[in-house]
Amino acid sequence: MLILRDYQQDLVSKTFTAWSFGIRKVLLQLSTGGGKTIIFAAIASEFVAQGEGVLVVAHREELILQASEKVTAVTRVQPGIIKAGYKPTDSLIQVASIQTLFHRQTYPIAKLVIIDEAHHCSANSYRKLLDAYPDALILGLTATPRREDGYGLRDIFDHLICSIKTKELISSLKN
Repeated sequence: MLILRDYQQDLVSKTFTAWSFGIRKVLLQLSTGGGKTIIFAAIASEFVAQGEGVLVVAHREELILQASEKVTAVTRVQPGIIKAGYKPTDSLIQVASIQTLFHRQTYPIAKLVIIDEAHHCSANSYRKLLDAYPDALILGLTATPRREDGYGLRDIFDHLICSIKTKELISSLKN
């Protein structure tokens, strides 16, 4: 059974609240080590429980494998992995390499698209991905909600949800 910390549950609740108000593209900010993967796995489990497809996107193999492991643990559904060298499956949840999606330009059916390390979303590959899902809910997660050129991500996301400060996070993890 998944038990989220209070600040994690707060972020999950705020995300669903934003979506309920018609805000489609939500960016969630949480410091490194705060549990972004477990949070998006918890959110994904809600969609899977309703039979809705989920796509998780990352840019490095270690993040793809970490996401796959956490999502499996939380949802009890083995996700497919869309990446060169992996055999495709028709799982309700897909964890994908942004590079593979961009090159293949075939996208799985998803009601929810989760983007790990969402500060990379200004890249053309991510913009094409988001264009392919005009009706899906979008959840981006990052510790640094700004692009590498210093600008924010307002042209990509509609709403930013910030979590507790790093100092508070460290204190909460000690308890």
